[in-house]
Amino acid sequence: MSDSPIPPREILQSVWDRYVEAVNTSNAIAYGAIFTNDGIRVVTGQAPERGRDEITRNEQADYDEGDWTIAPSIIDALQISSDAIYGLAEVDVTISPHAGRSVVKKTIIASWLILRQPTGEWLLSRHSANVKSPTPDEARDQAG
Repeated sequence: MSDSPIPPREILQSVWDRYVEAVNTSNAIAYGAIFTNDGIRVVTGQAPERGRDEITRNEQADYDEGDWTIAPSIIDALQISSDAIYGLAEVDVTISPHAGRSVVKKTIIASWLILRQPTGEWLLSRHSANVKSPTPDEARDQAG
């Protein structure tokens, strides 16, 4: 049996898998459980959310407005220490509002700091999400 550590990209992917499952099933409780108790989430144009409880409440408010579907693609995973990994991902997001408004599609760049807990579990400590601006070619395609 090998004593080699798990590659950081594999650890990051395992947290992303839990994150995707929570979002795509509108499960705010599972979503909040991915964060540390003192986690911080910062989303473009919004005030920072501090702590698992506030993050969970705000995520539920999003689900009350519409169904979310996300599909991430990891850009990088950097091992900072034996207990910390910094990750970047490009995430395709589709929001289907319940109130009959138009479907919203966007791409975000997510940056994460995940920390290994004393239990060995990896949790999301810091999460920043910024809307990706389209490239000139993408903007032309969107304009038709």
